[in-house]
Amino acid sequence: MPLEHSASPGRGQVPKRPTPAAAAELASWPITVVGRDGDDAMMVVYRRPGNRVWLTWAPQLASWDRTGAPSQLRLAQFLAHADASTSALLTGDGPFAVELTVGLPDGTALDTDGRDLDNYLYPLAQHLGATRFAAVFGRKTRGRSWLATGPAVPDTKPATAPRFTARLTGSYVRPEWKRALRDLLIRDGVTPAPAGPLALHVTIGTGPARNWANLWKPLIDSLGPLLGEHPGRPFHPHDDRIVDLSLHHHIDAALGYDVQVGLRWAPLTATTVPS
Repeated sequence: MPLEHSASPGRGQVPKRPTPAAAAELASWPITVVGRDGDDAMMVVYRRPGNRVWLTWAPQLASWDRTGAPSQLRLAQFLAHADASTSALLTGDGPFAVELTVGLPDGTALDTDGRDLDNYLYPLAQHLGATRFAAVFGRKTRGRSWLATGPAVPDTKPATAPRFTARLTGSYVRPEWKRALRDLLIRDGVTPAPAGPLALHVTIGTGPARNWANLWKPLIDSLGPLLGEHPGRPFHPHDDRIVDLSLHHHIDAALGYDVQVGLRWAPLTATTVPS
């Protein structure tokens, strides 16, 4: 099939899930914003992986259509291709890093039209086994698409310290979690980055029994103060403007069910957009 522009079960270890009673108790916990957290500077970040593999199937966005819908079939075909392309490189216990570069046709906007990078990365990470990965990278560019995988190698010289850090207690499935993070961004004086494509670097700290990929969407949905957002729809930010996204996971048993967040961002110009 030529290139065309629900998460599947991961092939890695399945994270332990709380019992229904424990989940209900967790969801009832109040949301507490611990506030700016200097410990984020100690969170490990990782280098982009090597071992590039060119893709013959185009990356597909997450689909919430009915089972059997064309979008679901295209996604399943892409995930099968990604699985076959990386299986020989993802051996052992990990942790691993993966990078997906989404090549779009000439004339296609990179920073508009709803092609959100996290919606490309989420089904891929879930299918490959999100808990196996300490770092997930995504980029939008023009031309061919490719995957890169390999062991997660700590970056001993990260670019800069986070521009925003916070620690939140409570369940991310509740609207209050997103609201608390958005409010903290506003209180911290974060304003929308200049219009145009953006690079976003996210560090996420959790306890050991968490599927960190489930945090990506509620976290990014909360970034309206940084990304800009639709009037009257505070949790629908302009996240399609992110053309370079890096997500790093730090496990710390002391966090329990708290979530530690660090953000760094930078506008991109014509010369710095990924290629």
